[in-house]
Amino acid sequence: MTPGTPTGGDQASPRAGSASPGPQVPDPLAGVGPAHLRVGLAAVVLIEAFVALQGSGGAAAGFAVLFFYPVVAAFVWWRLRDVAARDGWSRTLGWGDGPHAGWRTWLGRAVGTAVVCRVASAAVILALEAIPGLSGAGTGNSQGLKGLSPAGYLFVIVFTCLFAPLVEETVYRGLVLRGIWRARGSFGLAAAVSTALFGVGHVSSLDGTAVGLFCGTAVFGIGAALLLRRHGTVAATASAHAVFNLTAVVLVAATS
Repeated sequence: MTPGTPTGGDQASPRAGSASPGPQVPDPLAGVGPAHLRVGLAAVVLIEAFVALQGSGGAAAGFAVLFFYPVVAAFVWWRLRDVAARDGWSRTLGWGDGPHAGWRTWLGRAVGTAVVCRVASAAVILALEAIPGLSGAGTGNSQGLKGLSPAGYLFVIVFTCLFAPLVEETVYRGLVLRGIWRARGSFGLAAAVSTALFGVGHVSSLDGTAVGLFCGTAVFGIGAALLLRRHGTVAATASAHAVFNLTAVVLVAATS
């Protein structure tokens, strides 16, 4: 058994006397090697560069918005294409059996995790705003969403609820978390590091909003790590990520 591989309650096991074993949980560390962690960390650096461009404003910000996720996805494809040729993209990126096998076992929990994380994130931000000097912690990047046209909200939903979950979950959970988990044999360490990087990856300025953005996204990072451990597939964490982001857009639209 590989150190750090989930056991006991983290693996699907048939009940005694059950006629059918039910869907099996994919092994979250199947085929993970050193290349996964190297590529994942390099992709994190690339994401940080794009986040910095977004925060710089002007033409650079426009470039970052349009090419952020395509460039990161292309980089991951380029660096892992040889591994995927051997193991397949699903296994290489951590999507396991994906939505085609046993999705009913994780979809409900993914939605529930997203809702719980959204409530917990809001509570954390409210607590931060009560601290002197952090009154703007809840502002985050939601100001630009207020007063958008229907077409603008549609673009935001596609960008944040489709592209963001696909690319970010592949990088932070599929590559970084699984890579550290395999290399160090510790899920706790892997979850902590990937969550911290995920939080930092959403911070574009060093002010009161930075703390709110970091903590708010880190709350979801913890939930996503636990989802991956329980269900073994990034499809679950990406689904939760999509719902988590969608609730934010809906809340902003409803209150603007």
